[in-house]
Amino acid sequence: MESRKHRFLLLAVALLSGCARQQSDPPEKTRAMILHITKRTEWEAAVSAGEYSAASLHDQGFIHCTTPDQAVSIANALFAGQNGLVLLCIDEERLDAEVRYENLEGGDELFPHVYGNINLNAVTDVIEFEPETDGRFRLPIAIQKKSNGIG
Repeated sequence: MESRKHRFLLLAVALLSGCARQQSDPPEKTRAMILHITKRTEWEAAVSAGEYSAASLHDQGFIHCTTPDQAVSIANALFAGQNGLVLLCIDEERLDAEVRYENLEGGDELFPHVYGNINLNAVTDVIEFEPETDGRFRLPIAIQKKSNGIG
């Protein structure tokens, strides 16, 4: 578990420094749902604008996303204690923009990156994502159900 924590800390450093190394191999299995963590106010602005964008699209050329299995570790590494967040549940097949699974830390884990704005009809759900009283995040039950094919 410590090595996983270490890898996510390395990812956080890579994300903040803008370092990126593309992984050329596709993921072993196709994932229908990817997630993006954002501020509720940014999502509300996207609804008014007709599409979602993020600063990373302009700075790095893509929007950072996660799989359901990666969301909590990334949230705890980069957003611990922050309130007012939501998880965008994105149907990868509905996206107009290209999705690439890449590795930013030199390890084996691939992360989904969206190379363009996110069209609103690709967002199938928006789930409140508030930290617990200890400042750490837990995967919302709604995401657990969706990733298990229940919801």
